[in-house]
Amino acid sequence: MFGIPANPRFSAGLAQALMPTRNFAQERADKAANLQLVQLDQQQAAQAADQKRTALGQVQNTLSAIDQQSLLAPDKARLNLNLTEPFRQQVEAELRDDYGGDVTRYQRERGDFAAKQFAKQLVSHPLYTRAIQNMANYALAKDAEAKGKLIVGNFDQHYADYMQGRTDTLHFQGAYDAPKNVWDYFDKNHHAQSPYGQYVGKAGGRPQYKAFEVTHQDLEDRLISEGLTPAEAADYIKRLDYRGGRTWKMDSQSPWEAQDQAQQNAFRQQALNYQGQGLAIQREGMSLERHRTSAEVSLKNAQAQKAQAEAKGSTGSAGIVQNIWAPPKTSLSIARGPNGKAITMNGSEVMVSHGVGGEVGRLLAQTVGIESDIAPLLPPDTEGKQAPGLIASNLTSVTVNGQRVGNADESPILFRRVDTNRIFHVKGEGGAPGVGRVPHVLATANIIDQVGKDGRPDKSHDVTVLLPIPYSALAANQIGATSATNNSDEKRAQTVISAPAETGSRSPLSGLIPSRKQQLRAQELRDFLLGPNP
Repeated sequence: MFGIPANPRFSAGLAQALMPTRNFAQERADKAANLQLVQLDQQQAAQAADQKRTALGQVQNTLSAIDQQSLLAPDKARLNLNLTEPFRQQVEAELRDDYGGDVTRYQRERGDFAAKQFAKQLVSHPLYTRAIQNMANYALAKDAEAKGKLIVGNFDQHYADYMQGRTDTLHFQGAYDAPKNVWDYFDKNHHAQSPYGQYVGKAGGRPQYKAFEVTHQDLEDRLISEGLTPAEAADYIKRLDYRGGRTWKMDSQSPWEAQDQAQQNAFRQQALNYQGQGLAIQREGMSLERHRTSAEVSLKNAQAQKAQAEAKGSTGSAGIVQNIWAPPKTSLSIARGPNGKAITMNGSEVMVSHGVGGEVGRLLAQTVGIESDIAPLLPPDTEGKQAPGLIASNLTSVTVNGQRVGNADESPILFRRVDTNRIFHVKGEGGAPGVGRVPHVLATANIIDQVGKDGRPDKSHDVTVLLPIPYSALAANQIGATSATNNSDEKRAQTVISAPAETGSRSPLSGLIPSRKQQLRAQELRDFLLGPNP
């Protein structure tokens, strides 16, 4: 080409052999591609590892759900044994059999659903409900201890039994503030029977007395009157370990001297009152005889009614009190509803006995917190008719189907009707000691459902409830005394019959007119105290 002759020894094969055989650019491109593939594999592996760790964490989170709850250790152990362990075994089986060990795919396809099912099973399980209650009771007890309150019962022993597995339930029966100066009341007050103590006999011709001892019942009544419940009062008495020895206040004045002085004063006053009334008795004689005849008829009728009542198991005021809080089995029958089926509460049949009426019925209604057993009458309408109104109470809630129900405005509940003619006896604690049943009365409560803008009830409904009659010696004594005073026709008849012969009668002109026996006795007293008439 350039005028240079070709070398015959320089062949084409030799020229090709002398040319370079490596393509460095291609090698560099291949290495770059391989590096990208390695990096991509590493990135995918890292992502897969992260996803696996996340999936494992989510599964582990579900398996540790119980441990994350604010529960006591024994309950966590029971829940893990009965719920977590079966769930863990189920997850392992599904991973192995259905997902070939791919925890990431398992979590993506089934993990959320399985976790929700486990949570739903947990919150609805009885062991979880009990665990929540145990934790709440523990918190209440610790709060009471921090505030310096006394816990009813031996909570420390209950807690030790629970922690050591002897029981799966931690009970809390309440707490209260320790009463202050509990003995101060007895040191400053006389016993109801006598300020001079209890008669024990005579010595040297003089009556002897000793101070009344404070009984457990006296102590319990006093504690309840200060605001403790019967259970709290019993717990505090147990803590005191009271075995007797404390006494009521007793006046230091000699009882016989005070009694003699009071008797002398009474005799003197009688003598002065009876002077000049001798003629009046003659004018009242015939009238008194008529009263006696009428009273004798009333007495016979009352005694007949008493005999009928005794045949049915009622024996006066003591029988009324017993029939309310501790009725004999022979006076009880099974309470039945309108459909004829037996009424049950607390897992046992409710029993029923005869109730009370009159003044005793009103007092019984007040014992359960209701003003009366008879509804007041509303003002007459345009036609002059009067309808029954509502009965006031101090109750802010009642129990309906096991739940406490009250007015929407939280005001005291009003009642349409209170039936004290029947006493319903429900198995449980809180009644008379050793009986095991709590008496109830049937009542119809008017519950306010909605209150208007003006503060007045808009909607309400009536509900029939059983109201417990709390027992205390004070209530029993008051009802017994009221029944003897207001519900004894026989006693009233006896009083009328004895009035002419023993206490005289009352004249509109001369006031109290003594009987012949009183008149003679008055003359004797007058002669003794004032000397004979000149």
